[in-house]
Amino acid sequence: MEEVCPGPRVLVPINWAFHTENGEDFDFSEKKPETDLELLVSRAKEIGKEIIFLLPVGPAPFLTNCGVPHFLARNFAKDLNGQNKFVIDADGNINKIFSFFDPRIFKGYSRFVHFLGQYFRSKKLNNQILGMRSGYLKEKKMISYIEDHSDIFLNAFSKYLEGEKQIQETKNIEEYNFLSPLFKEKELRRNFTQTIQSFYIDEASRNLSKNWDGALTFSFVGGGPEDFFNKFSAQEEITNYSRSLFDSLSLDVIPSTLLVNEEIKKGVLCRQYKDIVEETYLPIALGRDLYVDEHLSLFKDMHFFEVFRNLSNEGNCWDKQGLYEYLDIQFPRVYKIKETENFKYHDEEEENPVIKFIQARNLDLKKFNQLIKTFLMGGKIIVDRSGLDPDLSKKLESFLLENSIHTQKVRALTDINYSVLGMGGLLCYEGDLIQELSQSNKVEFWKKLISMFEKNHAQVIRDPKVEFFWRKRAATTNELNYEEIRRLNIYNPSSYKQKCKVLLESKFAIIKVNGENNSHVQTGPSEINIDLLPKSQVIIDLGLFE
Repeated sequence: MEEVCPGPRVLVPINWAFHTENGEDFDFSEKKPETDLELLVSRAKEIGKEIIFLLPVGPAPFLTNCGVPHFLARNFAKDLNGQNKFVIDADGNINKIFSFFDPRIFKGYSRFVHFLGQYFRSKKLNNQILGMRSGYLKEKKMISYIEDHSDIFLNAFSKYLEGEKQIQETKNIEEYNFLSPLFKEKELRRNFTQTIQSFYIDEASRNLSKNWDGALTFSFVGGGPEDFFNKFSAQEEITNYSRSLFDSLSLDVIPSTLLVNEEIKKGVLCRQYKDIVEETYLPIALGRDLYVDEHLSLFKDMHFFEVFRNLSNEGNCWDKQGLYEYLDIQFPRVYKIKETENFKYHDEEEENPVIKFIQARNLDLKKFNQLIKTFLMGGKIIVDRSGLDPDLSKKLESFLLENSIHTQKVRALTDINYSVLGMGGLLCYEGDLIQELSQSNKVEFWKKLISMFEKNHAQVIRDPKVEFFWRKRAATTNELNYEEIRRLNIYNPSSYKQKCKVLLESKFAIIKVNGENNSHVQTGPSEINIDLLPKSQVIIDLGLFE
């Protein structure tokens, strides 16, 4: 344990199938000593470590049968093409994925978490238990392993549709058209899948209430369908794994390398995981008061933008407006993609809050009020007002007039209204018009729009194989000349020499450069030029002047 987990806390997945042979009896050391969770906790305490348990609330790709006991492994989960779903783990084993829409699996899972809760209470174990949602990344989307298109899913989904239809009919809705347009059906499928996932989470929460501390989402590097065939044909690329690790940052999910072979993980991929996950994401995910340790870096994740989207709304996606492409060029690794359903007002701790992108057609009255409150409290918001509900449009106009809020009107390929109140900024434009522009005009549009919000940033220009990410921390008493300190981690996971350049604005100063033994770094007043040797890393600390 000391060698594998050098930190003070150890994350231990709980394998349902490991503790039962028949679904009726559950073993926590009575027959197999290796199932003794109490002993594991005790041994960890002896060497000064704390165990945090992870309980899968859906398929766990690193476990045999993805965690489903053999006696319940009957109905395969299927993809859109009707093919059975599999993953290959770090040891080359093929793990089958079974449908969690099978009522028998849910019944067996409920029985297990009931006995698990009794065990924790009887042993007086107060260790934290976190739910573990699992998936993989594909084209800026998180694909959950619980997603299914098998017959058992379709049968359950049809019953769900009938229930929803009856609910709608009781509301006396005229012209009820349940499965049109197409994105409505996609939304219903997604809602149904999330509902079933929530059943597993709620069941675990109810039975493990004293230990339960919510659920986290993990993206498994090497866990997608393309990775399956690459592993099967021995064509794994560490650069693909590295990119997947960093792509998790934009979706704000925790990447995991449990499916990657230990030999491949050695070196730069291991360092990336340590920097991103162990030092940046887990301290926040596990709670600041819980995960404060002297050996951990004080730097935390840095981002300037939050892009809110509705996955079911295919009619007006940000990618059709060229936003993602622009951010990937000008502001890579410093933006987050979130779901509109998760948009809400929260107290901004920073003087320079992130810029939020919202599509008005996804707003209901509650979300609209959250938007207005965010603006009033100093938030900065860019709103695509195409498709805004007429009543909400009138409400917005009345709000601006009644409060005498200064609004600047600009013409830049479309009409832009920019309202300012104190530190807050609310910028509205017509997104439907932007979709029809050429790609070069889309880039110019976003450049003009974002320039209306001052953002001090050092741009990174690099070869395609180079990966990087930014972190920041507050200036210490010895760094009073700076507003904050930013750390740039740069990696070359490839087997070839790569180049990278950092363009510095006038407000930045170089504080420290680490890792030059594997690379050549040449610094100047306005830029830093870096030659990265294979499998190397460079760390640059910059100070931002006030």
